[in-house]
Amino acid sequence: MSCKSFFTAALVAAVSFSAQATQIDFESTGSLNNYNALDYAIDGFVFNQTLDNIDIGAGAPWSGTGPAHSGRYAALNNYSGAGEITLQGGGTFSFQDMWLRGWYNGSSFVTVSGLLNGVQVGSVSGVLGSSWANYAGNFSTIDTLRISTNGHFLVDDISLNAAAVPEPETYAMLLAGLGLLGGMARRKKRLQK
Repeated sequence: MSCKSFFTAALVAAVSFSAQATQIDFESTGSLNNYNALDYAIDGFVFNQTLDNIDIGAGAPWSGTGPAHSGRYAALNNYSGAGEITLQGGGTFSFQDMWLRGWYNGSSFVTVSGLLNGVQVGSVSGVLGSSWANYAGNFSTIDTLRISTNGHFLVDDISLNAAAVPEPETYAMLLAGLGLLGGMARRKKRLQK
């Protein structure tokens, strides 16, 4: 492999640690005809104690507020208050969009905010009703996603991206490629004299 090819491969490897896309739809963790606390991680994301995973599919006790945006399950702020999502173990992530609606036929004002170290970096607001509505934020580099409302809401199909951390080998390849490129430049300069 030539030095130039090695450098190109190292550069591609270094920049290819793009974000890992996640769509949280609550299907794999729901409990048929029931609700359960979201006190566990889903795809590396954790939820505060306000949110429960609830079955709103046909035949479920709460099917009158369904259906879910997709599948049977959604998350409900069962204990009122803001719902929050963070990355398991800390760190930053980005938020693309989610689907929200009011609980049963209630309507309420909602704000979806992206926070970094407690400081709001972006928000989108609206009024929740009985139909699912898409809230697109496209917030990047946040450590908390907060859904605030003066009522109860359902949320489904949340699109998030956890920032991937490059492996040490990637850095080593990049440094080796840069070193080889620097050596090639010095050699070329010496030959031109």
